[in-house]
Amino acid sequence: SIAIDPKHHNTLYVGTGNGFAAEDELTGTGLWKSEDGGGTWAHIGASTITGTVVKVMVDPQTSNIVFASAYTSNRGLYRSTDSGTTWTHVYSSAGVVWDMLAGSVVGVVQLLYLADGNNPDEIGSVSPNCGIYKSVNNGMTWSKIPASTLPPGDSIGRCALAASVAHPERVFVLIADPLGDGIDKNANSAMESLFRTSDNGTTWTAIDIPNTLFAPGQAPQGWYDCVLGVSPNSAANADTMFIGGIEAYANYSDGNGWNDYCDNGTSWTSAHVDHHCFAFNPNNSLIVYDGGDGGLYRSADAGYDWGYES
Repeated sequence: SIAIDPKHHNTLYVGTGNGFAAEDELTGTGLWKSEDGGGTWAHIGASTITGTVVKVMVDPQTSNIVFASAYTSNRGLYRSTDSGTTWTHVYSSAGVVWDMLAGSVVGVVQLLYLADGNNPDEIGSVSPNCGIYKSVNNGMTWSKIPASTLPPGDSIGRCALAASVAHPERVFVLIADPLGDGIDKNANSAMESLFRTSDNGTTWTAIDIPNTLFAPGQAPQGWYDCVLGVSPNSAANADTMFIGGIEAYANYSDGNGWNDYCDNGTSWTSAHVDHHCFAFNPNNSLIVYDGGDGGLYRSADAGYDWGYES
């Protein structure tokens, strides 16, 4: 995971390791920080956070507040209030904190979200405490969102969060089902689900998505491929969304119909299968990047056409 300080663009944080349950999973070396745009790096938080760090995020309002999700040591979410020098364990994860998101600012309060999903490498262990959590005090404490429309905790696996910049009150979460037995990845069911809130997490609505996203005629891979993106300039009444698993789709009509640009069959020459990240050009949201097993792909027309970035 890479986080760039939104107020000081030469300050970068990197969480190392591969925490996504791949067979070639690599344990990381904790957290690293650069203050010169990546020219030099310092190992930070080593006395508190070791091994793999799945997610790093800088508070968009207060640069000295940084968050890191630890995967292999005293699992959960850590918070620093001194730009990464010292860290406090503020949330103990039932599974893995797969993703974090800064949402709306309500008054002077920055709303923060985390997605805690069951770890697919834990043998036969799923927890009802997994779910979507929100903080209203800059990440010091976290409360589980009790929406009855979200899946129960023991059916939540790896997750991805996203929101548009223009309308951060609308938060999205893509959820994969956890593995059946924690060891045999072929035992995973193919369930996938996408949910949206338009009121800062109070209520959630399901959005229909293609049921082959994680499993197009083969063993499901939501434990490995689970990525979500929302265009930064989504309109007031509609969002441009991107979802990636083994396959990948874009949606331009607020969830009504998906444009298939990588279906593990005839279409996947547009972009390679197995998708891991989306990014948008901040000056031109028609320019979208898709990073995955085949490298980096770029679209200049909001996801209709793709080219390989060599």
